[in-house]
Amino acid sequence: MQLRFFLAGILAAMVGQTATAEWFDGGTLHRATVQEWNDRGYSGYNDKLATSADWYITIVGQRAVLKRGSMDAIKPDVRRLMSCVDNAAYDVPASKARQTAVASLAASCATKLGLL
Repeated sequence: MQLRFFLAGILAAMVGQTATAEWFDGGTLHRATVQEWNDRGYSGYNDKLATSADWYITIVGQRAVLKRGSMDAIKPDVRRLMSCVDNAAYDVPASKARQTAVASLAASCATKLGLL
């Protein structure tokens, strides 16, 4: 999470924006189970998107993100990651949703999307 704040500060300075209340701020689902992810539904879109941004930055690395020039430049890729996790989470049987970490789905999606 410190990396995200560091990166957000650098990118904000680059584009002259503040780093608060951005689309990539406030992700809280890093350690969630699939059930918790699914329970957020559409109302949790911003939380899912911000969490997915954190995963994306961790996966591709801050240098790769900085090369893109802004956080908005990675937003389409972050949305694809989030959508993949949503679809994968939907397919997890209810009997396993409480024991399955959603981060494991994010790792699988990163591989599927060619991020790793």
